[in-house]
Amino acid sequence: MKKLTAIAIAMLACGVMADEVASTNAANTARRKRTPEELAERARTSEMRRHGGTIRKPGSAYGKVVFLNAQKKVKSADLKGALDEIENTVHPIWEIKDVESVSLPNPAGDFKNHKGDVGVAIVDVDSLPALLLAPEEGWAVVNVAALSKGNPPADVLASRVRKELLRGFALAGGCTFMSRSQIVLRGDIRSPRDLDSIQEDSYGVEAIMTLEKTLPYYGVMPWKQSTYKKACKEGWAPAPTNEFQKAIWDKVHEPPATPMKIEFDPKKGR
Repeated sequence: MKKLTAIAIAMLACGVMADEVASTNAANTARRKRTPEELAERARTSEMRRHGGTIRKPGSAYGKVVFLNAQKKVKSADLKGALDEIENTVHPIWEIKDVESVSLPNPAGDFKNHKGDVGVAIVDVDSLPALLLAPEEGWAVVNVAALSKGNPPADVLASRVRKELLRGFALAGGCTFMSRSQIVLRGDIRSPRDLDSIQEDSYGVEAIMTLEKTLPYYGVMPWKQSTYKKACKEGWAPAPTNEFQKAIWDKVHEPPATPMKIEFDPKKGR
């Protein structure tokens, strides 16, 4: 009888363990099924709760970067990744315009006509190399025709153009070639195929810091960007727009629990 009871208890324990394992597996499966959008939203909510999100200081930016798109081989939507990288890492005031053509070999007047202090033109001209630069004047020209050599697939061509656009903007804005790492500003690019070996359409930290210093010399000051919490501490945060920001605002501005005491010393007159 005791032996049967022990067996029953063991079987019950195994059943409980199996249920726990099944529950854990189900939870893990649920986590794995989260979409990239859901994960991004979760990260955004966590950032909002901790720091109140990221904001830009009003009036801190001036000047403008203009991108003139004078080609039709690569769709405007396929350029978005490069523009997002510039927006999210350097964050200047910028705009992109579709135009019929630009003045070559010197499009400086075109950028001025569009009120651009720094500019990148994207063209499709057989007689030009892949990238033209005039860093002393703050402009670059990316040539899709030269990047099309070898008739690459549409996605490969679009990737080449994005990388060359990022390179052109950084170099026109006063940045120099950095290390040989797999970023767009590596200095050993000699052909369109070399661009294919770059793993990401992105800048390294060194390039971003350099651009933040050099762009103002061309008349382009990027936005001052900070967390809401830090902006509250520095005194320039706007009124809160959600419960997370309000909690941060109230905490930063609450009176100290133990006010500072200043003792008067008659000998020193204070």
